[in-house]
Amino acid sequence: MSKFKNKTVNFSKFRIAYVIFVFLSNVVFVAPLGIIAVCVMYFFTPVLIIKKICSDKSYFKNIKYIKILIVLICSMLLTTIARSEGHLRNLILIYHCLVCFLFFYGAHTDTNLKKIKLEIEIILKFFIHISTFLSLIGILIAINCGKYEINLNSYMVKYLEIAKNLTGLSLNTKTITLGIREHRLTGVYLNSNFLGIISVLSIISSFLFISKNCEIFSKKKISNRSKIPNWIFIFCIILNFLSLLLSDSLASIVFLVIYMLSLSFCSLINSKETEHISKFRLIVLGTFFLVVTLAILITKNYLQKGFNFLAYALQKISRGNIFPIEEIGRQAAYDITSNRALMFKQGLLLFFRFPFFGTSRANIELYSQRFLPKKIAYDDLHNGYLTVLVSWGIMGFVIFVCFVLLISFSLVKTLFKVKSNKEFVDYKNLFSLIVAYSIYSSVEITMISGLTFSCSFFWIILGWTMCYTNCKNKHVSFVVESS
Repeated sequence: MSKFKNKTVNFSKFRIAYVIFVFLSNVVFVAPLGIIAVCVMYFFTPVLIIKKICSDKSYFKNIKYIKILIVLICSMLLTTIARSEGHLRNLILIYHCLVCFLFFYGAHTDTNLKKIKLEIEIILKFFIHISTFLSLIGILIAINCGKYEINLNSYMVKYLEIAKNLTGLSLNTKTITLGIREHRLTGVYLNSNFLGIISVLSIISSFLFISKNCEIFSKKKISNRSKIPNWIFIFCIILNFLSLLLSDSLASIVFLVIYMLSLSFCSLINSKETEHISKFRLIVLGTFFLVVTLAILITKNYLQKGFNFLAYALQKISRGNIFPIEEIGRQAAYDITSNRALMFKQGLLLFFRFPFFGTSRANIELYSQRFLPKKIAYDDLHNGYLTVLVSWGIMGFVIFVCFVLLISFSLVKTLFKVKSNKEFVDYKNLFSLIVAYSIYSSVEITMISGLTFSCSFFWIILGWTMCYTNCKNKHVSFVVESS
């Protein structure tokens, strides 16, 4: 028993393995294996929690605002009990939230900055390598044959139906489409929006490795690992940016622009020229990024047309004739918001019908079909904040907002504390990721909305970022000595 108590639990390895497997659960062919692996990891999490409590009795106490998160979990359980349907799936989603709070957000309780920095390096390098490789394959498939459909056998259909019902994942359980789907590049992923956000994370990761001032990845700070040439990261940025534009994921483009804007704003704060940020500088910065956004959107349209022309030309050369293939690009009748405006109105109607306790997350689609004139187009409202409000009612939403405000205050306070220190370069990158994620959450499935990569990775990034506030409060040095 004492041996069991004394053995430390390495949550860092758990987070790395989880990110890899939840990523693979969105990749064609290996998606079932990824989902099974994540389920197995979730099955063993209670054992890890017990071991962690035995080895570190102050673990829960060290998680910032853990009492608010526990009250939020209790509120979600109350809503689940109050509703007569969807109990199993709600419990799975609540369990997922608990894992996010304890394992991912709880990363900030670890005072070993060397291990945290190594964890960040491993995960971001994984994004760079695997996403670049898969993006290349997806683009080649799209150029060669437009889209390629694979009919699934009956066993796989049953398996994916179970996964879809339990987790709420957006899956086509009849066929898998490679290349182009609904006039958007999907590549070898199950969803074009997933391709978009992974491309953005890979671009940001490559930028961090290229940045010579970023201490997290400085050769002096992390030894015994070979340095990857910058031209490889530049190639990754170009290829993933191409995939991002072809995926036509406007939400992911907004994520990238907001990240760049926040990063520039943080650099402006750290400017030695003046202690105060003038309104003129802010206006210039905002105008510049507005122009950048418009330039990206214009480039996207021309790039899609060029891609379609290239696909036709190569097809004619290789086959001698042209047969109709699905083109990339939004059609004339396409709703640029992807029904988000309609879903926002539908979400508010559901909220007004169940204001206090909410519908519970599992019942959004069911209750929209039962109580609204028109059923919600998807299983989710594609708005993290609205989903919390509709799912868990005023009670859950107020608790969640309290947590968000406390976290925001802590992060901004730390930003100004470290602006003149050597930790600033590290912190501003993670801080900008959180800012971008917060805006992205208003148009996508994030926060505590479901068992998705975006939901989980948000809490991992938040845990990494809170390491700086935690260590700063404890006066722990951020310098990682070379071994």
